[in-house]
Amino acid sequence: MDRTQTNAYTAADIATALNRTARGVRKSLAGIEADSVVIVKGKETSAWKIESLPKALQGALHEAAEQHGHLSIDRLMQFPKEQWQPRHRDKIVTLGELKGHCIEDAKKLQRALSEILPMVAEGTLPSEEIEALGLRDYKQAFGHTITPGHWWKLAKRSLDRDRGFQQFDRTEIYLSAKLSLKQPGKPKKSLPDGALARLEMHLQGCETPARPSNTERTLIWDSACSELECLVEEGWKEAEARKVVINTIHRSGVVLSKNLPALRRNFDRKLKAWIESGGDLQAVKDKRAERSGNRRAPELPEEDRHKLIAASVERGCRISQAWRETLQAGELSYETTQRFLNNPASKSHVPHSIRQDISNDVRNLKNIHHGLHRHKMNGAYVTRDWSDCSAGDWFQGDDATMNHYYWEQTPEGIRAMRGQFLVFVDIRSDYVLGFCLHSERNYNGRIIRQTVIDIHDQYGLPRKGFYFERGIWKSARLLTGDRNGDETPWADTEQGLREFCQFKHATNPRSKVVERVIGDIQNRTDPLPGYAGRAEMTEGYERFKKKMLKAQAGKIEYSDFLMSRAQWIEQLEKACEAHNNEPQEGRLNGMSPAEAFESLFDFSDPLMRLDGSLRYLLANHRKPMRVTRNGIRLTFKGQSFYYRNEATGQLQGKEVLVWFDTSESVPESITITDMKRQSPVSVPLELQAPAMAEDGDETLSAALAQAEAHNKYARTLYRTIKPHFKQHDKMFRRTMAERSAYELGTQIEEDRSKVESERKRTVSATRKLRREESRLGIRRNSQPRNPERAAESLSALQKTRQKLKEKLNHE
Repeated sequence: MDRTQTNAYTAADIATALNRTARGVRKSLAGIEADSVVIVKGKETSAWKIESLPKALQGALHEAAEQHGHLSIDRLMQFPKEQWQPRHRDKIVTLGELKGHCIEDAKKLQRALSEILPMVAEGTLPSEEIEALGLRDYKQAFGHTITPGHWWKLAKRSLDRDRGFQQFDRTEIYLSAKLSLKQPGKPKKSLPDGALARLEMHLQGCETPARPSNTERTLIWDSACSELECLVEEGWKEAEARKVVINTIHRSGVVLSKNLPALRRNFDRKLKAWIESGGDLQAVKDKRAERSGNRRAPELPEEDRHKLIAASVERGCRISQAWRETLQAGELSYETTQRFLNNPASKSHVPHSIRQDISNDVRNLKNIHHGLHRHKMNGAYVTRDWSDCSAGDWFQGDDATMNHYYWEQTPEGIRAMRGQFLVFVDIRSDYVLGFCLHSERNYNGRIIRQTVIDIHDQYGLPRKGFYFERGIWKSARLLTGDRNGDETPWADTEQGLREFCQFKHATNPRSKVVERVIGDIQNRTDPLPGYAGRAEMTEGYERFKKKMLKAQAGKIEYSDFLMSRAQWIEQLEKACEAHNNEPQEGRLNGMSPAEAFESLFDFSDPLMRLDGSLRYLLANHRKPMRVTRNGIRLTFKGQSFYYRNEATGQLQGKEVLVWFDTSESVPESITITDMKRQSPVSVPLELQAPAMAEDGDETLSAALAQAEAHNKYARTLYRTIKPHFKQHDKMFRRTMAERSAYELGTQIEEDRSKVESERKRTVSATRKLRREESRLGIRRNSQPRNPERAAESLSALQKTRQKLKEKLNHE
């Protein structure tokens, strides 16, 4: 876009016309909406018309237009001022007219400022950072430092001379204020071909011109003396050759001396020594470091070094003790023991060179001396990419002994404990799915399993699997259950769920996302009563310990300074909720875990819940039992209950595995498999008919039908094999019927099955209703129309009464 046709100008255009910085003009235009957008160097840039500018800028542009002889501001903007040119006594001069030292100084300043001036002009960095970078570059170019005020003066002068053109590659803008012109004289004598080539090669090969190494300095002096000798042999006068060589070194920017006069003196001294030695390279070498008393200490022998490192690591990385004891024991070499004192003023004294040589290796070996695991944990680690992981893919669980004590009423009396806090989170979103507080010093596989079941019932199984730590979360495979031997090992439950999800175990704490969540929950609960410290044995909260001793002695109550178990669970729920709703940085990008769980959840792939015949995979008890003539008998709290249906009739007399969940007081159904844990079948609880029920009672009829189903297999099998009895071989002929008759029979059987299914559902609801009525002490003379709804109402009433009772007990 042509800015002259639109009469709109960018901040850089205005800065060029006013000889100001673009940053300053942008500050003046802050808050003023741009009139248009123009393309500058391929980028869109805001532009303003003259009448939209602040009055202060308009006035400044009018003055600049008058000073440069323009009739209008637009004329000034269309024909910007000329570039700055160096002047000597009000006369413009070129670089060729200036003496060499003026140009060399300007080039050095150009190397120091050319990269930093765009940042100063645009204001892309804070002034403190710009100043630090500028001072660093200046020292590299000139070999010495200057004050910050002097540096800003040089930078401002160069920007003023640039006049907004941003042509920072022009050497002219870096010239000194005092210029020296060349004196007219004889034409320069041309150098022979290849002259000074060796000297220029060593000058250009210098890595740090401001601070050349001793080797580089030696090679430069040697080549300078050799080049002077060659020029003299070519017929040059020694004074002319000397001047050419010195000027070549000075113009190169390699700092061999403080200034040009010092360079001349040093060259004369080096040349004299070089001639007297017959051109020996060592004659021009700087030997001040070798001749001074401040010499570098000899290197420590490798064997002694290894002995000292090993001794330090064995003594808890105490270098002073290791040095003292190995020196006194004579374990070090004769060379080392003779170099250092055996009776220093301080027993902790270690020679500086020795400490500096081995301290880093001693620190690095500290972790690996403790063990390979610690060395791995404190070493390099892998950064994980979470882009391919969705919320709900992986669930992770972990345990922690919380930092608070709470009290609980037990059959033995009131006791105070810290308990075990087990929590499950969604790995991708850090969302807390649920937790369990176990009031024991240790937990077991049953607690893990029950927590997994609770998470499953609320959210379902993760799409990919569970991610647990090692320890008991993995060694729970070895749990043998309770003393009766009927508790299902966690390995069985885990193995059954492997068909639907994976089970992985973390190899190090860094891979456990749940650790951070537990730490956040601990931070939120620290101010609550009962806090004993993160490390109770070492931190030692004295006031809290005194209260605990008084409570154990019966002088005060635990409730005076501790929360109850119910109160502590309530506080943990609040902490988890606060964690879920607080925005997090890092991989959540400012979302809260609750928001991340919802936004990162793949709703096209919902989570799975195990129902029906697969529920046995989550059962927490398993027992081998033999199917009796009355079904399968289980005993709960001293009372026997029978489970039977048509499947148990087929297995009568056989041994099966019975799977059931004791989270309910009496399971409504159980699952049975063969001894190879195959062919799972759900079996309902038997219906208990009233003792004096009359014929026609629905509950009695359902119970009889259930018993009939258990006995059905034997009758069916008998009818099947009866024709094979010898006395019946000729009693019957083959049945011949039309196809329509078979189809009608099939339809009749399907309808009968539907009616039977509905009847079983009604009977199951009636049985549940009777059980709830028994618990509540209710006697009903008539059968309700909808026993299922009535049973749900009584169950809700029972839960409400239980909660009210617990609340009254706490109060």
